[in-house]
Amino acid sequence: MILSLFCRAEQQVVLDLNGGVTWQEIFEAGLRPSHLSDGIDICRQANVNLSIRSISGDILHLGRGDINLSVREGHLLVVLSFRGREKRSLKEARAKSRSFVKMLSEHVTQQASLDTFRVKHEVDYRGRKIDPPEIEEHVDLKTATNAAKIDDFSVIYRFSDSYFDDLPLVERLSVTLKSQEAKRAKRLNEKIRPPAGYEHISLEPNQVAEKPEKRVSNGESRQDKEDVRSSQSRKKQEVEREETVEVKSSNLPWIIAGVLLVGILALLFKTFKGKSTS
Repeated sequence: MILSLFCRAEQQVVLDLNGGVTWQEIFEAGLRPSHLSDGIDICRQANVNLSIRSISGDILHLGRGDINLSVREGHLLVVLSFRGREKRSLKEARAKSRSFVKMLSEHVTQQASLDTFRVKHEVDYRGRKIDPPEIEEHVDLKTATNAAKIDDFSVIYRFSDSYFDDLPLVERLSVTLKSQEAKRAKRLNEKIRPPAGYEHISLEPNQVAEKPEKRVSNGESRQDKEDVRSSQSRKKQEVEREETVEVKSSNLPWIIAGVLLVGILALLFKTFKGKSTS
């Protein structure tokens, strides 16, 4: 496979299914993938306008989507996958599926039929009866996969659920290297680096795109500070209440002693008064 670039500004890329694609060719085509935050050997390029071209020169346009690239030791590119963003109707999907099969003809090992099935709804989501019942048609995704084998590469072109009724499908493409070299290649123990000649290009995620997250983080920090101050205020009030209770509790023995003393004095006064009367 050879990646060729039609328009760098819009990231329009054509993937030729007629050879081997390398990590070097990814950069020569103008793609500039970046590291995933939670991965070492996977990079991603978002919003790529992708087409594929067969050995005979036929082109199938897949539209906009995101490309993931998996690399092994020695800059060996083992997987290129595409997740389409553009939603397709069942009619469009069937036409594109036929085009894919026609393009690769003798290399095709599996053909999608994109069958459908119907679901009858007799009650709504609140449990109320629907009269007459509603009939919904769904695509059987088990019949939505095309597959082909070109030399050491496995090509999967399939459709997934978009969760939209009118345009129920989105495209998926994966090109996987199945050679013995790929099987023996070790996983990376550090993040992917650019190929030779492109060392000056950073594969770190775009810092500009991360600024909104930082602003949110700062906002959360301010909120955290407010929460801390509020918590400290509440604790101060609780301490003051506890101190008041402690003060009241510490005065209680003196009050009891005073009451007892008054009682004893009253009793003595009564006793002396009785004796003097007699």
